[in-house]
Amino acid sequence: LISQQQQQQPTASGDGTTPLHMACFGGHLHVVQYLMATNTTVNANTKNDWGCGTSHWLGMTIQTNASKIHALAKYLYTDNPVAFCETQHQGHSILHKAAQKQNTHVIDWLIQHLTQDEKNKIGLPDVGGNKPSDIFCCSCTSNNNNKNSNNNNNSKNKE
Repeated sequence: LISQQQQQQPTASGDGTTPLHMACFGGHLHVVQYLMATNTTVNANTKNDWGCGTSHWLGMTIQTNASKIHALAKYLYTDNPVAFCETQHQGHSILHKAAQKQNTHVIDWLIQHLTQDEKNKIGLPDVGGNKPSDIFCCSCTSNNNNKNSNNNNNSKNKE
């Protein structure tokens, strides 16, 4: 679309979130590759106002296909200078974000491909003292409570 319109590529939103961030969030490898290949102003390590960078958006991806997530992670980690160990303002790493979204495909990729030193860095507690495992467990409990609440509401509606 960008090349068809022959317009300048879109810039960051008001909070500093970039098209590259959103492409990672959507899990769109081909868009990430296009943005990085065609726009000299794309900086893979740009952060938004919350301090979230490209790897954080990968951690929060809505993509559910494991092979697509793994391919995107490999591209960002191996083929580009994306920082996977940086934390945002609350101390969240890519692992905290993946844990929050229960994104097991990202977590599996991180376990398989990061060095032990990198794993240690992304596993540190955030500024509130929460480790990624704490966040994952809270997300599980929260999601189960939401499911139970929805099931209870559905049962009441049927009565």
